[in-house]
Amino acid sequence: MRRIAPTRYYADTMAQRAGIPADKLGHIHNGINLNGFEPSALPDDPPVLGYFARMCPEKGLDSLIDAFIRLKQTGQVPGLKLAVGGGCPPFDKVFVTEQKQRLRDAGLLGDAIFSPNLDRDAKLAFYRGLTVLSVPAAFGEAFGLYVVEAMASGVPVVAPNHASFPEMVEQIQAGVICEKGSVAALADAIGQLLLDRERLAKCAAAGRQAAVQTHNIERMAEAFIARLAKLR
Repeated sequence: MRRIAPTRYYADTMAQRAGIPADKLGHIHNGINLNGFEPSALPDDPPVLGYFARMCPEKGLDSLIDAFIRLKQTGQVPGLKLAVGGGCPPFDKVFVTEQKQRLRDAGLLGDAIFSPNLDRDAKLAFYRGLTVLSVPAAFGEAFGLYVVEAMASGVPVVAPNHASFPEMVEQIQAGVICEKGSVAALADAIGQLLLDRERLAKCAAAGRQAAVQTHNIERMAEAFIARLAKLR
């Protein structure tokens, strides 16, 4: 029996955890339906830092808010706004309320928008309004659907240097990675990318190309069919 993981990172991780021989565990990158995904104009007046995932500490929302507050207090990126979207089930509402209070205490709640539980059309519009996306997940993210959704929207990604992010972001050149667990490094990486319009455009183009050529549902289906044909 052969097993398939969504990234090389996760294939290697599961091979070690489950004792699966390397030749019995491959990987096929997940794909998404690209219908409706259009490239962002990468707004810079004001620039918008985005987050789109479940609104919880595991996905690093509190770390991103720390980085946003740091960027605002240093004035590194003038006019910067924060857009937070994604799932917010009842059991995460207390955490989200706490994050809003932290922004309020810093005098920055007016620079942030929270958009929970969006439908697909609203999600597509959300991505089109971003300049950069960052979901600094603290756990071993196996894939990160939001990475591909950002790439499909031509939005560069800033992520920590662990789990699947080097494979999904750095190797594709769809954004930049930074030191895991460091708010200072996260803020600095976001700030430097936002201030470099040429690099932003290159990352946006590389991500969009990867989404079209690799991370779409048609390519994923083709890869599965090809893999299954080898089992005959």
